Amino acid sequence: MFREYRVNDILEFMDAMAEEDTRDSLLKTLNFNQRQLADIANFTNNKYPNIEMEHELEDEEVTAGASSYIKVKIERDVEEDQEVDTTVHAPFYPGTKMETWWLVVGEEETKSLLAIKKVTIQRRLEVRLEYTVPTPGKKKLTLSLMSDSYVGVDQEQKFEVDVAEGMDEDEEEETMDE
Repeated sequence: MFREYRVNDILEFMDAMAEEDTRDSLLKTLNFNQRQLADIANFTNNKYPNIEMEHELEDEEVTAGASSYIKVKIERDVEEDQEVDTTVHAPFYPGTKMETWWLVVGEEETKSLLAIKKVTIQRRLEVRLEYTVPTPGKKKLTLSLMSDSYVGVDQEQKFEVDVAEGMDEDEEEETMDE
């Protein structure tokens, strides 16, 4: 039913509802009553998190085995005067569920997890995430923001780092002895 409207997720549904011609046809097809429409509008307007993420690498030079840092800025799209409610719409969950998010840095090629941090997001969040690349070379990494509560809000941003070879412990000791 949704395929004919090219609606595969909540964001595409919200876009379809914003277009008058599509909205009227879609609503007729769905045959929702006024209560159901009100529930949908309340969820999409007040509960579904609209999150923007940006990142900036702090380190110009990344060394294998050494800590590197990435600054992550996350902002929730809400009106300034609107209260932020991070309770999850989960009518069948036995209690109150709060949104939780995971920031993850990984390397898909080696299936390696380089950093993970659990965060909560109100209006804005700026966090410094530490990651370590174990081997030298040009690396394609992914920064992911994943929700533990909603499907379709996860985000990924790709970035590359050129990782220099680190010093071995033996080389480090020789340098200190000299």
